[in-house]
Amino acid sequence: MDQEPWPVGRDNHAAVCLGYGGNHPQLLVTGGLTKNKKVLNDVWVLDLKAWKWRQVRIMLLINSIASLQLMPDHVFLSLIIVASAN
Repeated sequence: MDQEPWPVGRDNHAAVCLGYGGNHPQLLVTGGLTKNKKVLNDVWVLDLKAWKWRQVRIMLLINSIASLQLMPDHVFLSLIIVASAN
């Protein structure tokens, strides 16, 4: 039986929730570093209903920055993705 795809563990990555509250919520994760400090330039999407990952194939190098601001009645997430041809 084929094993389902799963992203490698990472830190210093960027993530954003897409479509939350709708019919098809997803979590997008990009970039980061492995525990051995290897730079990751991949993009993964987690289907939050089915709890299944899929890798998005891209032909670009990605650098990403994310910031999160919590307010009493709002959460703001800024995600900046800079891509260049591979």
